[in-house]
Amino acid sequence: AGRDDETEQWIRAACAEYDQEYPDDIAGRCALYNEAGSFYRHRNRAEESINWFLRAKELMESEPNRTVNYANTINNLAGAYRLTGQFEEAKDNFQKAIEIYEQNPNLPETFLCSGYNNLALVELDCAHEKEALNWFRKTLSVLEKTQNNYYEKATTYANMAVAYFRMGQREESVDCLQKADEYYIA
Repeated sequence: AGRDDETEQWIRAACAEYDQEYPDDIAGRCALYNEAGSFYRHRNRAEESINWFLRAKELMESEPNRTVNYANTINNLAGAYRLTGQFEEAKDNFQKAIEIYEQNPNLPETFLCSGYNNLALVELDCAHEKEALNWFRKTLSVLEKTQNNYYEKATTYANMAVAYFRMGQREESVDCLQKADEYYIA
């Protein structure tokens, strides 16, 4: 709710203070680092965002198992890489996050769908429309099993429309836009 410079100072101070007071609390420190990374990512300061997410990732790598929190961290890191055009790094990290999400069947579907959608968007960035469509279809296959996810379905169909449009498949693009519109209205 404050100014960006005040918020930035507060986040940096909170991270430093927590590091000193609770050096063994990896989960807590990583949560703060992820918040800092998200703060910078949302202000288009991608390099600083990447640095914070990398700090969280490196800290979590000292733990023996790769948890959902680790997957969320590398998912966040991948998003920051995507912003800077580092698409291979983004793809690698999104895929690693997806592998962990897929190994945890009790997770909310939104985790897996986020991974699939994000990977699809990177494929679109790289002009790999067919690969993007495959990931969008995987997203929809998960979403079809759940309720009250109109916005997620609409967004996925809208993204698919872009892929079809780029491939010159206008009818499919229009069909996807109509489905997106129906879900947005719902």
